[in-house]
Amino acid sequence: MNLDAGDRSGDLVLRTHGLKVGYCDDKKVLINVPDIVLRRKECAALMGPNGAGKSTFLKTALGELKALDGKAEMGASVRVGYFAQAHEGLHEDWTLVEEIMAVAPKMLEGEIRSYLATFLFTGEDVFKQVNVLSGGERGRLAMACLALQGANLLLLDEPTNHLDLPSQEILQRVLAEFNGTILLVSHDRFLVDGIATQVWQVRPEQKDLIVFKGNYSALRSELDAEKNARKPETQDKQAQKTTGNDEQRSKRINPRLLRELEAAIAGLEEEIAVVSRKLEHPLEVSESVEDLGKQYVRLQGALDAKWHEWHALFED
Repeated sequence: MNLDAGDRSGDLVLRTHGLKVGYCDDKKVLINVPDIVLRRKECAALMGPNGAGKSTFLKTALGELKALDGKAEMGASVRVGYFAQAHEGLHEDWTLVEEIMAVAPKMLEGEIRSYLATFLFTGEDVFKQVNVLSGGERGRLAMACLALQGANLLLLDEPTNHLDLPSQEILQRVLAEFNGTILLVSHDRFLVDGIATQVWQVRPEQKDLIVFKGNYSALRSELDAEKNARKPETQDKQAQKTTGNDEQRSKRINPRLLRELEAAIAGLEEEIAVVSRKLEHPLEVSESVEDLGKQYVRLQGALDAKWHEWHALFED
C-alpha cells in the first residue's frame, strides 16, 4: 500500500475560530472547540468516548455539517481524503471495479484488477457488489479508493476498525511515512502513539476538548502527574508506588494482545449500536423484537467479558 500526498498544501492546513460543534436541528452543543491550528505534516489525533461528537467534528471540519457557531477553515491547496467509519462514500450497488473506476477513470480494467489484488481482492471478487462485503472488506476497499485520490490531508475516522492485526500494523507504518497531514479519530492508542504529533482530547462532561502537543502516552502522563500533584502529602508515597506498579505492568503487557482486545471491544460496541438502533424502530426491520433482544444480551455479555480481560491485563 502506498499513500501519495500529491500536490503540496500550504503550511496552514486547518484552523478554527470560535467553533461550536453539534446538530442544528436540536441546537445541542457537543463540543466547544478552542481556536486550534493544524499545520502541514502534523498528525492530530481526535480522541474521546463514543458519542462525544468526534465524527460530528470531522464532518463539520469538512463542511458536510453546518457549525452551530464559529467556523473551520481549510488552508491553501488542501486536498482532502476522507475515510469514514461507516464507509458512507461507497455505493451499495456498485462493484469493486466500479468503485475504483470512479476514483481513477483512466485505469484500465486489467490495471484495476491488479491494483485490487494488492488489497487482497482477487479473481471474481472484484465483481462483487459492495453490499455483500464484510466490514473488513469494506475497510480495505475504502482504503484502496483513498490511496488513489492524491490527498494531502487525510481525515481518518477509526481506520483500523475491522482490520486484522497485520493489516493494522501495515496501516500504521504507511501513515507514519505519509508526506502530508493527518487528522485521525481512533480508539487505537498504539496507532495514536505511533503517528500523532498532537492530541485533541474530547471531554463530553465539559463539552470541550484539550489540545496537547505530543502523543497519547505523554498526555496521560501529564494528566496523571496533575492528579497526583493535587493529592495530600500523606498520599505521595502511595502515589509513587502506584505509578511504579503501573510502569511495571505496562512493560509486561503484550501490545499485540492489548490491541486485539481493544479492536474486539470496538467491534462489539459497534454491533450493539446497530442492534440498539433496530430496537428503536422495530417496525422497519425484518428481525423480531425477541430476536433483537437476544442478540443484544449476547453481545453485551461478550462485551463485558472482553472488558474483564482488558482490565485483567492491568491487574497485579
